[in-house]
Amino acid sequence: MDQLQELVKLRDAYEAFCEYYNGSNIRNFNAKAVGEYLGMAEVDDCTFEDADNYEYNRLFIGPAILAAAPYESVYVREDRLTMQEETLEVRRCYEAAGIEVKNKNTIPDDHLALELEFLGFLVNEIGRLKEEGESTEDVEAFYRHFLNEHILNWVPNHCKEIETVSTSKKCIYIANLLHDLIQKEAARIN
Repeated sequence: MDQLQELVKLRDAYEAFCEYYNGSNIRNFNAKAVGEYLGMAEVDDCTFEDADNYEYNRLFIGPAILAAAPYESVYVREDRLTMQEETLEVRRCYEAAGIEVKNKNTIPDDHLALELEFLGFLVNEIGRLKEEGESTEDVEAFYRHFLNEHILNWVPNHCKEIETVSTSKKCIYIANLLHDLIQKEAARIN
């Protein structure tokens, strides 16, 4: 498969997780897009029932303490606080790429949906540069840095926490897909 097609599949996989974590598509998670990138012949149906929706809220939204908070700072800080230096460090990465979070200061910049959207943005930029015959070296280095220094430092633990605390087979399945995607990317770029 050609590199551009592979980048489109990767971007689509990131977009599926971004939509899931930002709450815009939780009832019909696009497992097919993720499965295509991972090379899976079949993926489970991820249509949420009411119980799965409740569990999603318990894990990621609230109103109670989040069972698996989707924030980098929660996993890299002993005190598990959000909106600390780690959040600002992620913001600086976005700014270095020339982008700013929509509704800045509403949702912490280290929310998983935003970090995955950022990876999708970088993948899209790599694809655009390849199409134009330009060098992708700088963007690929930035992608590698963000994946290694941010995503890999906490997303595997986040996925494991979901597997440990969730009562929804669908939420656990999606967490396993995310874990597999991140591990595949780590192997690919390193």
